[in-house]
Parts: sequence; C-alpha cells; structure tokens
Amino acid sequence: MSKIDKSTMSLADEMDEAEEGGARPEENAAKAKPKPAKKKAKKAKKSVYDQVTEGNPYTEDDKAGKSATAPAAENVMSEEDIQQSNKAFTASTGENQIKIALSSSPDSLFIGTLFIGSPEKQVRVIFDTGSEHLAIASDMCQDCPTKPYSLAASNSSNLLSNDTKTVLYGSAKFAGKETADRACVNQGEGCINFKFLSLEQGTGLDKDADGILGLSPEMSTDRADQHLIWSLMKQKQISKASFSLSLSDSNSFAVLGGIDDSQIVGGSNGLRPFRNNPDIFSHIKAWALSGKGLFYGLPQIGDKGTFPAVIDTGSTMIAVPTALFSALQQKWGESVKDLDCKGDFC
Repeated sequence: MSKIDKSTMSLADEMDEAEEGGARPEENAAKAKPKPAKKKAKKAKKSVYDQVTEGNPYTEDDKAGKSATAPAAENVMSEEDIQQSNKAFTASTGENQIKIALSSSPDSLFIGTLFIGSPEKQVRVIFDTGSEHLAIASDMCQDCPTKPYSLAASNSSNLLSNDTKTVLYGSAKFAGKETADRACVNQGEGCINFKFLSLEQGTGLDKDADGILGLSPEMSTDRADQHLIWSLMKQKQISKASFSLSLSDSNSFAVLGGIDDSQIVGGSNGLRPFRNNPDIFSHIKAWALSGKGLFYGLPQIGDKGTFPAVIDTGSTMIAVPTALFSALQQKWGESVKDLDCKGDFC
C-alpha cells in the first residue's frame, strides 16, 4: 500500500453499479404512461478516464484555494463504497504500529534504517515491494561497498547454514549465508529474532544502501519467519500483518502494522481495496493491480483490455505491454517534433 497524493484509485465497476441501483421519480412517472414500443436506449458508458478519476475530492475549486475536505457533489461516495473503505481500513490497521522514517537516494529508491545484532549496528536498507526477504552486507562480502554487519562481532548471531544461497534482485546479484540475529526496526523498538541473508557477494549494491528489505507478499507459512511483517506480528510487535508507505521527495515514511490516513485523499474513506492480479501472482510474488488502460492525454492509447501492473518501490521504471508501448511511441512522434526513437529515450 502506498501514499495516494491528490489522486485516487477507484473501483469504477462498483461505483457504476451503485449509481444504477435505483430509479428516479421522473423515471417512475414516465413508466406509468403508455409509450410506443421502441428499442431501449443504452445508458452512455463513462470513459475510462472518468471512471478512474471518480471520487477524487480535489476539484478545480481546490486549485483556487477553496476547501477540499468534502468531495464534490457529483463525486459523493455511495454507502457501499464507504463500507468497503471502512472494512479495508479496519483490516489493515492495528493498535500496535511502528513508524520508520525513509530517505530517498539519488536513484529514487527509498531507504530506511534497521538495527541488527548485539550490540546494534545501523543497516541502511532499500524498502522494496518487489522482493521477498532481507539481505544485508556483512564483513564476509568481497564486493560490497559497505560492510556494517559482522556475525562474529554480534553476541546474538546464529549462522543457520554454511551453504551459500544466491538471489537475484533485478540487475543485482546477491549471495550469502542464512543467518538469524536480533533485528530492530527502530533503535530499541520493534525488536525480534529474525532470519536474513548475510552477504558474501553484493553485485549491484550501491554505496547509499547496505542491503535490501523485501516487502512483497509471502503466502508460504513455512517461510513466514523470513518476512519482516509476518515476523513482527507473530512476535507481537505489531497487531496487523500490514504496512503502508508514504513516498515523496521529502518526509517519506513507512508504517508497519497500519496506515496513516492523513496521507490518503478522503482519509480512511478514500481507501480502495483491490484483489492482487492473479496472473502475475502465479509467476512471482508481487503486489500487482489490474491495469485497464494507458493514457497520454486523451483519448486512451491502444486497445482495451486488462494487464498486470506491478507495484515495485525498488524500481524506477514504468513498464507497459509491448502493444501499448508501440502505440505510445506513435503518440510521442505526433506530439514531439523531430523525435528520434533510435537515439532518444523512446
């Protein structure tokens, strides 16, 4: 879950159904009069743009400095929408929560500090929703630019296996030993016994970070002790196995075990539950919406359809299906004079 800043993700189909749920008084009066038989006119279907922006309380009035605390009249949420939002908020928010400050790196990655070992050593890790587990640079690492963690120097470390495990993180390749040690998400707060990878090889790891913290979905109960969120809940440091991210150029943060609803348009009522895209989840464990369209201005680009859209805080790219990218290139060519798609970014 991530910060939604002056935008909103809506369940357009549910909104349409709610709007169509009852007949207006004038429609009932019209039905009482005999009318010649004719083909029933179809209700005009809203554009995808109208659907995905519906429910956004930030209107043109807000730009003029007027209050935007209440949605515009035409965008008032239905009772069903509010119930779904409240249900999502309750399911994701517990009494015990932990907030972690994040900073952005020059590569537009978001980094937070964990405290590993006894005595505690600060370890800067990339918060990555596209990977599963924690991997940190250790004094065994040959090519890591930093080496903050040492098994030998920690009084609470436990080497779980002498075998070397290799994992891939996009263009990065890591290898190391499975280790268990004391881990705190803030200094002296949220401390648990946790399994992670002590790196012997950290190809692709930048000097701005000492490792990667994976926050992708983990459904395997036998590996839940290697997932930070599940481990924090099982060891009673947070009440809910959930997390939220508020990401910006400054003042970014993560909330483990809950949500800061001040970061959501419409507060807790602005939440929109979604089902993880089943196509992507069958291949990799990742958070993924179901994309329904691509826009470069108006109208919609390419054919209508559904495609998985992975939410990955460890990547700075926007990837689209090949067919949509070809249509996007054509749009760029029409709007950017003398664009060279062989030498330029496209």
